[in-house]
Amino acid sequence: MVKISEVTCVNCGMQSGSNFCGNCGQKTAVKQLKWGTLFGELNQRVLGMDNKFVKTIRDLTIRPEQVISSFIGGNRVKYIGPIGYYFILITVYVLIVSIFKIDMIRFTQGTKELMTPLGADMEEGVGLQRFIMGHMKVLSFMIMPFFVAANYLLFLKKGYNIIETAVVAFYVHAHSLNYTILAVLFFQLTDINTNYSMLVVTLLYMGFAYSRFYTGNRLWSFVKGILTYFIGLLLVMILVMIITVIVAFINPELVKSIIQLKD
Repeated sequence: MVKISEVTCVNCGMQSGSNFCGNCGQKTAVKQLKWGTLFGELNQRVLGMDNKFVKTIRDLTIRPEQVISSFIGGNRVKYIGPIGYYFILITVYVLIVSIFKIDMIRFTQGTKELMTPLGADMEEGVGLQRFIMGHMKVLSFMIMPFFVAANYLLFLKKGYNIIETAVVAFYVHAHSLNYTILAVLFFQLTDINTNYSMLVVTLLYMGFAYSRFYTGNRLWSFVKGILTYFIGLLLVMILVMIITVIVAFINPELVKSIIQLKD
């Protein structure tokens, strides 16, 4: 490292004799502002330091075990963290739907039956879909603990604790959102619904990611990786049913009013 004369850090006020402040990491050599400086800041703060976002997407696609192992192993610099990555992609997804005014009712009509509770009509299913899209960010984080739990139960013998398991689940589910985003954009451009194809690709990626990260029988890890998705959804559905029963027990008048409105 090239030594420079002692200077006062413009950020924390400490004295430093190197290119970077030993206390806060601020550059000690402050140059006059240029356009390159501004765009360099954009690259670092918005797109991620040293293109961490691009690197995270690339490596999660072709070698997910490297990203997950790196973060669990203590490297917090090389890649975007799992929760941050999840939040970014959910935000991108919601922004794309909003900016392009994509009709999510039409986009999801191929899976509308799956979104409609038993005993409800299709109009109620549409209402549920609108509610989900209106609260996408909050709901996406609320359901993640169930997928983490499914992951933990299926891979319990691998020896990872619940927090390390959460790292795996957040990275895998976050990266799967890329395929959803591509499917939404493809639908907007072509008016062709690829819901089921998107689901297949998502499940295949999950199986691939889990089989690459967890050592042992890779085929069995692939199958269990796919099962985590369905078990997670099952746990969410069970919770929703329990909450529905509790609400009906506590406030039966609300249920009666809903039935009357339906009639």
